[in-house]
Amino acid sequence: MNYRLTLMLGCLLSVSMAGSPALAESMAWTPWEDLGGTLTGDVSCTNWSLGGNLPTNFKYRIDCFARGEDVGVHQRTWTGNAWLDWQNLDVAVSGSPECVSRKANHIDCIVIGANKATLHRALPGYPTKGSWTKIANGEKLASAIDCVSNVDRIACFTRATDGTLHHMWLSPTQWVGWTSLGGQIASAPSCVGSRCFARGIDDAMVEAAVSGSEWVWRTHGGTIASEPDCLTVWWSSWTASSGQVYKPPSTSSKDSATYCFVPGADGTLYTYGLGQGGWRGLGRKSASPANCVRRSHHWRETQQYGGVQRTWLAGTAFIIDCFVRGPDNALHHYLFDFRDDTTKKSTERWESLGGDIKSTPECVTWPDRDRIDCFAIGADKALKHIAYDVVPDKGCTWIYVGGKPRCRKNT
Repeated sequence: MNYRLTLMLGCLLSVSMAGSPALAESMAWTPWEDLGGTLTGDVSCTNWSLGGNLPTNFKYRIDCFARGEDVGVHQRTWTGNAWLDWQNLDVAVSGSPECVSRKANHIDCIVIGANKATLHRALPGYPTKGSWTKIANGEKLASAIDCVSNVDRIACFTRATDGTLHHMWLSPTQWVGWTSLGGQIASAPSCVGSRCFARGIDDAMVEAAVSGSEWVWRTHGGTIASEPDCLTVWWSSWTASSGQVYKPPSTSSKDSATYCFVPGADGTLYTYGLGQGGWRGLGRKSASPANCVRRSHHWRETQQYGGVQRTWLAGTAFIIDCFVRGPDNALHHYLFDFRDDTTKKSTERWESLGGDIKSTPECVTWPDRDRIDCFAIGADKALKHIAYDVVPDKGCTWIYVGGKPRCRKNT
């Protein structure tokens, strides 16, 4: 449930100038990869692309955690070059783990132990070190845990057995145990910063948000069938060397907007943009909660022309990708590409990525690469992986321009 969210919403601009080099790109989904394991529940994956002094071979590290049939937590790591063997993290748990990376070379995992205690383990480096520590009781918890983090703080949220939203936090070095935030919810929460969303007991989407020193509840209506997946997109304006200013999408009068994605009572995936006009059906059925990720790119290119150095805006993109398990147990991907208010054009589409999965998908993106990695537990209980990345082409020299892969044709 870590860093989860689903759908694709973007603002994609392109500007070219006469005499600019011909650059092409070729991106595609890889074939499915079987990573083994005998797993249950949902998988929690996190990446390390957070800056800092990382070894070159660990710059694009991914760590995935899941509960095995032996009720232990198991970890598999991609170093940036290869998959390492499965590790058993020596703890018995009663549900799926929740793991987040708030800085380079550091992962925090939160689990509910078989004895119902809330346990924490910090996992620096590889192989992982450290031990599990009890940080709170957990016998009154009734749903999966969702955690949000920054460099100095972790806040975790869950539903308690009495239906209220509970949270606990680390700030900066001491854990504060589970505390009730009130409300009545019927699903696990999905949290963005200091706002949490969940299915209410009347099946509407409800929100708890910090207002001053208190948490305030409100409803957003709808009739939803699971916990939503929510995330925030930040908009900004950019000025090209030509002097033209590119503005945020016309639907947003602010510098950010929060979007939630969730299956409705009819099984159709719906989206809700806070302050963006309410609920909208996306036209395809979902058999799982959504998992959505955000990709954002803004890049410039500079080159000499007739002895003069020119810089132009090559593109700016704000994108959300949403993934669900379909009724056919395949992975389905929804793309919504929302262009700027100059072009007033948008594109949205579904695609099936195949596979035979039984869990909610878990996807991660990279701040400096236009890549998506998605994971899910398959029908055979093994971990499956598929990625959206550069397609190898012997006729290209692949380069990254502002984080976006480009094919420079070989001469």
